[in-house]
Amino acid sequence: MGQKSPHREGMTTLREARRLGIPTILLTQAVDSRFSQEAQVVIEVPRGGDNGRVPLHGTVLVCLEMMVLSVASTAPQKTMKSMKRINELHKAIGKSGGKRS
Repeated sequence: MGQKSPHREGMTTLREARRLGIPTILLTQAVDSRFSQEAQVVIEVPRGGDNGRVPLHGTVLVCLEMMVLSVASTAPQKTMKSMKRINELHKAIGKSGGKRS
């Protein structure tokens, strides 16, 4: 998660992750936020602008991408199998985006 404000969707996601035993990682500049108190791991990521007041998501997305690639590289065969399946699902949707003519 890359949020500061404890909105309903975010809090619901955190509760469901806790219920399922899924660890949560928060990427945020607001290390003292309510979300930070709920997450198992908090990674401080500056968001830019004047004292972080401008919500620039680029640094959060770069950090997230690095984490995804790091995890993917630990199990390359499983990663490739998952990528192939995602590609199959994408092709099954078709160019219409699932819309029927």
